[in-house]
Amino acid sequence: MLRALDEVDGIRWIRPLYNHPVRFNNELIQTIADLEHVCNYIDMPLQHISDHMLTAMNREIKQKETRGLLDRIRSRIPEVTLRTTFIVGFPGETDQDFEALYDFVGDTRFDRVGVFIYSQEEHTPAAGYVDQIPDEVKTERFNRLMALQRSISLERNQQFIGRSIPVLIDEVDAENGNAVGRTEADAPEVDNEVLLTGDGLTPGAFVQATITDAVEYDLVGRVIDATAAGREQPGDKRRRSHPAVFIREPFKQVVIESIP
Repeated sequence: MLRALDEVDGIRWIRPLYNHPVRFNNELIQTIADLEHVCNYIDMPLQHISDHMLTAMNREIKQKETRGLLDRIRSRIPEVTLRTTFIVGFPGETDQDFEALYDFVGDTRFDRVGVFIYSQEEHTPAAGYVDQIPDEVKTERFNRLMALQRSISLERNQQFIGRSIPVLIDEVDAENGNAVGRTEADAPEVDNEVLLTGDGLTPGAFVQATITDAVEYDLVGRVIDATAAGREQPGDKRRRSHPAVFIREPFKQVVIESIP
């Protein structure tokens, strides 16, 4: 599927999402490394790293295999952006389990991380577990992990200052002409944004921008080449849609972003 999409004229970025680690094999790693239009971006929800928690969550993978998979990905795709999600406060999560997760995030230094607090949902197997975690403990773990990731994200974003990179324009402010866009390292709605200044910017255009500043979850830059103008005209916070194709595992969704 990815190889077929890569040959379609006009497609600039192909972004597989929700990759399950159990089915993310060496062939898929090589395919992403080889194909021109498949983003060097891997979204892989890991949920936890403690073997105790991975078993409780029925994740079908253990810590050793997870670490080995991440090592192979980074070895074959050195410029890869790694995005993942974790759950804190799952029933039975001990202090030791959480500290293992905290250390793992600090050691691995993911580019993008989402953290969710476990919620006891009716009619789910985990809702009936007796070892539920108190809300205050779940919140404290969430805050600690997010504070760690904020520092990592800021450090990674600061490495872009002074670089010139392609940016896809998502929206343009009709009043001042400033724009919000994304890099190849950012999926729509969930990842970082690039705050841009420039002239004649249009939603859906791919532009070249120099990054001048960075904060925890955003980059700031100025457009130096806006020749890839989009079909849409600047409007009041108009957004470009992000078409997606749903296909089989190992990934559940592909976002295709094309040249206007």
